[in-house]
Amino acid sequence: MRRAAWGTVLAAVVFAVGGQLSSALAAFPGENGKILFVRSNQDYLDYRLHFMQPDGSGITRTDVGGLRSTTDPEWSPDGSRIVLARGGGFLVTDANGDEVTTVRPGWGHVDNPSWSPDGRQLLYEFEHITHCDRFLCYGSSGIRRINLDGSGDTGILEYGHEPAWSPDGDKIAFVASGNQGFGDIYVMNVDGSGVTNLTNHPSPDEDPTWSPDGQSIAFERWHGSNFNIEVHVMTATGGGQVNITNNPLPEGNAAWSPDGSWILFNRAGVIYRTDPTGRLKTYVSGDGHDGNPDWQPLILNQAPDCAGVAADPASLWPPNKHLRTVTLSGASDPDGDDVTLRVTGVTHDEGGASDWQAGASADEVQLRAARDPKGDGRVYEIAFEATDEHGATCTGETTVTVPRHKR
Repeated sequence: MRRAAWGTVLAAVVFAVGGQLSSALAAFPGENGKILFVRSNQDYLDYRLHFMQPDGSGITRTDVGGLRSTTDPEWSPDGSRIVLARGGGFLVTDANGDEVTTVRPGWGHVDNPSWSPDGRQLLYEFEHITHCDRFLCYGSSGIRRINLDGSGDTGILEYGHEPAWSPDGDKIAFVASGNQGFGDIYVMNVDGSGVTNLTNHPSPDEDPTWSPDGQSIAFERWHGSNFNIEVHVMTATGGGQVNITNNPLPEGNAAWSPDGSWILFNRAGVIYRTDPTGRLKTYVSGDGHDGNPDWQPLILNQAPDCAGVAADPASLWPPNKHLRTVTLSGASDPDGDDVTLRVTGVTHDEGGASDWQAGASADEVQLRAARDPKGDGRVYEIAFEATDEHGATCTGETTVTVPRHKR
């Protein structure tokens, strides 16, 4: 039976010592943006979401709609949203901690949300609480996933906690009791199959955190008693386990930078960063009351691709001088964004009247099925612009013919 919920007193003690309000993460690739973290008040009864620059400057606080005790914050894969656990559900905010929406699974206690790589689902830990004493509740936990609109709440595994979706979407890292009787780091397929123990260590291992390339996992390992916790890094298959913090003070809450060059960690309520080898350690921010850092991925939006745009129909027959509707399609986007097409102009090679007018929608145009009876056919050139949902554009031209003879 694992600890199912932090009691107020224990949470205060643990946060004061090491900031260990555990939260499994995946660092999604991108450029390094802001760092979000949780800062407690002096008596550890109020936890608020804060932001800062990568060097620790420019610290600002958000009250997330005035709500308190917010924990387990995590940036979305595109860096535009934040999810955090609150009050038996999850809050999803914009990148400033505003515009709060709630995702509420049908379970009594849920925790540790983790984004899917496409930003449309959340993994989470659910808990079956069997009994409570003065400070703690006890029970068992399992892993589920849910769509952001609250639909599709689906069980994945009936045991385990602290799930983290890999950046490529193929695996889930999580914590469960191992052969030694303590927590170990495991991975499984997204459907719950192929469960594999990566650590199998006599000391408890917790808080798995994927690197942005999905090749490594950082995690916490408890060494003996007295909250002696160290951050370790291993390969995604469990090899090469290395202690990268090596300090008598408890350390944890590892979070990779989106470019993979740094790992944030917490040392007794103070946030530091180190390179993945552990050689370069730098103070970032905190005075004993900070924890749960996560680094915002900034995704550079790529422009749409206009090379595949074509007109339908591409040829008008018969040449009866009627207006025909022509529709453009075929723009794509390397980021997978939705793309809209807009006709910006029409010319043809026979001069004279333009012989076209706007269609019913932006991607349509009406062309007259006409051509010079003494010529070799008319060619319309349709200019267009494609725009993705972030405002990036590409432009191009495509053709429609009115042939001399039926083909």
